[in-house]
This record gives sequence, C-alpha cells and structure tokens, in this order.
Amino acid sequence: MLFRSSLVTALLGLAITGPLDEKAVSKDFSEYGLDKPSLTMVLHDRAGADTEIGFGKENAFLSTRYVKVSGRSGIYMVPQESFSSLNKSSKDLRSKNPLEFKVDDVREISLASAAGAVKLSQPVVGEWKIVEPKDLSASKESVEALVEAVGALSVSEFLDGKQADLAAYRLDRPEVRVDLTLRPGLPVRSRSISVSSADDGRSEEHTSELQSRLH
Repeated sequence: MLFRSSLVTALLGLAITGPLDEKAVSKDFSEYGLDKPSLTMVLHDRAGADTEIGFGKENAFLSTRYVKVSGRSGIYMVPQESFSSLNKSSKDLRSKNPLEFKVDDVREISLASAAGAVKLSQPVVGEWKIVEPKDLSASKESVEALVEAVGALSVSEFLDGKQADLAAYRLDRPEVRVDLTLRPGLPVRSRSISVSSADDGRSEEHTSELQSRLH
C-alpha cells in the first residue's frame, strides 16, 4: 500500500514544464531518448480519455528528464526526482503481505511441525480452544500472538515462476505449515503458508522461503 500511495502522490505532484524553445530543439527525438522512452505511462481518466507520457534521457546538468506528452506538441521537462518516484516495477507495487487477513476473521487454525499437529477453533470471538489432537483449553493471548505473527509476515523477494519447483526450496516437505480458515461470508475463506529453511549456496546462513497459497 505504501508504494501505491507514493506512486499516486508522485503522479499528482508531477511538475511538467515547457515546452522547450522549438528553435533550439532537434527534430531527432533520439537525442532526448524519446524515440525509445525509459518509461512510458498511460493515464486513463474517468471520462475515458487517455494521456500518454514518455520519459526520455536525463539532463544531468539540470537534474531533469525530457518528456513527451500525447496531445501536446513539443518536448517538456520533469524533475529527475519525479521520474525516480514513478519508475517502479510490478514487484515494487505488489502487496508485500502474502496473506492479507484480519485477526478477528480467523475461525480455525491448523499448525503442523516437527513438534506435532494441532488444530484450534474459535467458536466465539475471543474464545479459543484446542480441538485436535484432543479437546483442551487454549491461551487466548498465545493464540492471538500466533495469528498476529502470521498476519505480519512480509515478502522480501518474489520467486515468480518457481512454484512448480518446491523441492528446490524444501517446500515439498515444509518444516512448518499453517492453515487458516476464515469466517463465512468472505470471498476467500482460507489462507495457507508453508515455511522451510533452505541453503541456496550464496550464504552460510539459512534463509526462510515462504509459499503462500490462496484457496
């Protein structure tokens, strides 16, 4: 959400100046990097009109970027800082929270690890109990701390296209698996996350690899 908010703020605050004096402007747009823009943005307004902005080369002396705006003749300039704020990839803009749920929406938790398997249920909000391997009372504080910790997990790196190679990340046999069942009425009623330590050869330390699956 932070990246998306920053992107909108940068876009709304975009200060386009110009156009440059036509007498001093070359007819060859490649001189300004506008034949193959470094970044192209297309804005769609509520009336259905589109505005395309192409960002060309940086003018290091002025700390600005050359831009071309559809519907306007000439070459314009924007601050380099604005370009940096807008030049984001899809990975920058994706949600870093893989689970996205509210603690109060959780109704059941299944936890499997080397320590064993346990299933918890919350028949009444705020009242947790263990239902497997046998009926036992549960600590409300401990369960809520667990749920909050799972909900706070954040992505440090996206491994797109690697989901079919779970064994490479030891996720075919995860060390810990947590399954959450959410309350009825939600579009998606479950969240699952598998956790495994993996040595990728780049570090002597083990790193955690997470796989989140939406059902």
